[in-house]
Amino acid sequence: MSPCAEIVTFRLTTSTSTQAFLKAAEATIPVIQEFDGCLMRNLSVDDDGLWTDMVVWKDQETALKAADTVPKDLRFAPFASMIDGSSVVMRHAQVEMTM
Repeated sequence: MSPCAEIVTFRLTTSTSTQAFLKAAEATIPVIQEFDGCLMRNLSVDDDGLWTDMVVWKDQETALKAADTVPKDLRFAPFASMIDGSSVVMRHAQVEMTM
């Protein structure tokens, strides 16, 4: 089975600072690490304020289970509360190459 990338793009709520968001994002690290199968995670933002949270999971089944389970963890709530829900776009893609 090939690894699966979970790619989520979003914008922050207008009242959220980058510093506060990054602190909340750090608090999600244990949640993701405790869900077996996380290979890596990158959190980035472009010049227009569009964030991308990309997590690579060991396979698509794990990615889909994580997408359903991880956001329900109470430790994930502060992070999620800073995201403008109407801007969220999530997709999954098979990883074909890494370097």
